[in-house]
Amino acid sequence: MGPTTMDLLRGGRWARGGLMAATLAMGASLVVTSLLSYRSVVHASALVSRSQGEAFVRSTFFLMRPGQEPPGPSALAILLQEQAPVGLRYVGVFDPDGRPVAQAGSPLAEPALKLSLQGDHDPRAFLDLGERIRMVAGPPPEPPEQGGGDHANGSGSHRPRPTIAIEFEPLVARQLRAQAARALGFGVVAAVCLMAVAALFSRQLVRQEAAERRFEEQRRLAVLGEMSSVIAHELRNPLASLKGNAQLLAERLPADGRERRKAERIVLEAQRLETLSGDLLDFSRSGPIERKETDPAALLRAAAESVDASRIALSLDQAPARFPLDADRVRQALVNLLTNAAQASPEATPATARVALEGDRLAFVVSDRGPGIPPEDLERIFEPFYTTRPTGTGLGLAVAQRIVRMHGGTLTAANDPGGGASFRMAIPRA
Repeated sequence: MGPTTMDLLRGGRWARGGLMAATLAMGASLVVTSLLSYRSVVHASALVSRSQGEAFVRSTFFLMRPGQEPPGPSALAILLQEQAPVGLRYVGVFDPDGRPVAQAGSPLAEPALKLSLQGDHDPRAFLDLGERIRMVAGPPPEPPEQGGGDHANGSGSHRPRPTIAIEFEPLVARQLRAQAARALGFGVVAAVCLMAVAALFSRQLVRQEAAERRFEEQRRLAVLGEMSSVIAHELRNPLASLKGNAQLLAERLPADGRERRKAERIVLEAQRLETLSGDLLDFSRSGPIERKETDPAALLRAAAESVDASRIALSLDQAPARFPLDADRVRQALVNLLTNAAQASPEATPATARVALEGDRLAFVVSDRGPGIPPEDLERIFEPFYTTRPTGTGLGLAVAQRIVRMHGGTLTAANDPGGGASFRMAIPRA
């Protein structure tokens, strides 16, 4: 036995859910990977900036050979000119008291140069100023003098050790961060596009499944309609003959006899089969609808009188004066709904029916005061031949739904919070 339509649809829902889950996982992985890469590049760019500053510092220290005077402004200007393409914007040499000895370029602000140098350590002050980075450093320790040489003009004291300050723009680090930001942006955009494509594809699958479901339902209804039409036509003439002869027989038999009751039972069963054949013909009726301007209030009132006006309370004050409908078919749908509502409601409590114009749609709402519709039956009550009543044909709601759909409308069912069930028939203008 092959898979049913419901099995295929259920499998499609699982496949669609799996596709969306996989796409979300891929998109999230792409975003997380891009974010981690961006953070790694930002960390690496900080190391690159520090290394670049160290290189500028070493280049300046190279001009300060042991035993020589600090470099002058011209030497610093040459150094600044050589290193400007890679970001150097300022270099200065200061004495231990913070007084400038030589400078080249313009600092963003007065550097804080008071630096305590202890022993042979070579500390660095690394300050991010936003547009630039500033480094303040003392020179590396001088190598020990051989043979008790002159330390400070024969006095045995060390020559004062100058301090340097540089400012540079981290061009390489900025370029790295810009590339990482672009990669992060591309990753996020790619993830969003991937999820959007998956969502569109899933939506298309939903539409395709709905179209296949409608096609399958229409095909099944067409087969049922054709079969119902054949059965109804084959039953009508024999039933009419059977009922007529049974009625004649019942009239000739004694009123209180057992045979009379049997003949009347045959008449009742023949009438029930006539009702079934009429429902089958109504269900198989598939000709085009013919809309004409109709009074909806009068149509609902006539349908209620066909059922039992005393069992139905009408609300007609919000009905429009005219609305385009196929009056005969809409009346048939209303009769089916009102019949079910009257049968479901207690004798002392009438069902209710109202009609109103809601936007460009005409809405008929029929409510009963019965026990309501079991939740497991809500999705099946409009199926042909499905009924919960022992004497029902299961075609009343199916016929009503078909008529409403032929008008381009919808027929829905729901349980009322206060008890009972409501059927809402909404029909748009042609």
